[in-house]
Amino acid sequence: MVTVGAAAAWAIPVLTLSMMVDPADPWSPAAMMVPAGAAGAAVLAVAQAVALRRWLSAFPVRRWTGASVAAGVVEWSVIALVVVYGEKVGAMSAVGQVPLVVAGMVSVTFALGVGQWFVLRRWSDEAVLWIWANAVAWIMGTAVFVAAVVQPVRATTAMTVTAATITAVVGALLRGAVVAAITGVYLLPILSEAHLRPGVSSPAGAPSRSGYLHAGSAAGRLVGAADRYPARRALQASVQALALRHVPGNSRLWPNSDAPAADS
Repeated sequence: MVTVGAAAAWAIPVLTLSMMVDPADPWSPAAMMVPAGAAGAAVLAVAQAVALRRWLSAFPVRRWTGASVAAGVVEWSVIALVVVYGEKVGAMSAVGQVPLVVAGMVSVTFALGVGQWFVLRRWSDEAVLWIWANAVAWIMGTAVFVAAVVQPVRATTAMTVTAATITAVVGALLRGAVVAAITGVYLLPILSEAHLRPGVSSPAGAPSRSGYLHAGSAAGRLVGAADRYPARRALQASVQALALRHVPGNSRLWPNSDAPAADS
């Protein structure tokens, strides 16, 4: 479900722009990207909230969705400005261009993670990882989309509208799958028993520090000599996180009466 939500979060504004492209009036399609981006962020937030409620029964869906929509407005406002002023910025000197490019990249990359962090921090003392999870997921997901859609479309001048549409849908789903996988891996340590806030309880089978260390040891034995090779370290981290899915008795995290109240 998160895969579809992440795909929609990207596809809705991109599709809106592609249907309204007008060289004579770049402002109108760019402006429509902002509400479309907010709608996409809402779809993603609801999908994520459904998944999070399997772990946190009182998770505030409305607050999570509101924070996500606000972040989506910021993110797609920046992208809309890039669509309108991209060529002018590209023609500027490095002194004026670099600060604008850096500010834009930081805003787009971190907007959603920071917005959602304000909600998630009430549940976990490692919620800051969620900011980095979204940044990594956004970068990797966009790279996959460009490789799967943008380059083939540019290289194939005879591609039909139907073929281009299918390619775009597949690319959006691939991007969504990458985003869902990366954020899912990061979420496991964030919601582990060792990092839940005092007002949030967890049953015996929830991901715990001991289970996390056991998973890490198993990953180390599988990968071997990870400290010497960056690629192996990355693989070990992935296996370590994914291994938590198989901790015996792993079940939901249920907040007690002192946990933050839900507002859904």
